[in-house]
Amino acid sequence: MAEMLPNPLCRELSEALRLLEPLGAEVQRDLDEPVRMFRAGGVWTGPAARRFDAQLAQYGTRVRVSADRVIAELRGGVGAGAGAGDG
Repeated sequence: MAEMLPNPLCRELSEALRLLEPLGAEVQRDLDEPVRMFRAGGVWTGPAARRFDAQLAQYGTRVRVSADRVIAELRGGVGAGAGAGDG
């Protein structure tokens, strides 16, 4: 019987996942600290600051959700490849 070779796509997806998971966590940390400082009220206050805070929250959420989706897609691809016996 022929030996099964590892799926190169699965290997590349695993490598991408290995690189991106820590970056996703880093993005979370890098966004959380400035937001926390800003919301403490000592940085900037007033109507413009409140609008900026709302936009910052919106963009921060967008970045987090996007990073989570990319990582989930990679995990799904890796899992599908490994589940099929080619990981």
